[in-house]
Amino acid sequence: MVQFIQAQNVELAYLQERFGLQLAEDDKFFLEWLENLPEITDLEKQYLDRVKLNFLRLTKRPPLS
Repeated sequence: MVQFIQAQNVELAYLQERFGLQLAEDDKFFLEWLENLPEITDLEKQYLDRVKLNFLRLTKRPPLS
């Protein structure tokens, strides 16, 4: 039997546990995202890595309201 879950009640952590979702770290996963981009500095790369880490933490375990 099919089970329905309200989208507002689904968190990324639940989907990872239930369906085995995994983060794709391969740079070649979406090549079109990398085409025709300007070069960025090492400082900008560090900042983007920090933003990415914080975003992934928030999507996996959102803060309590």
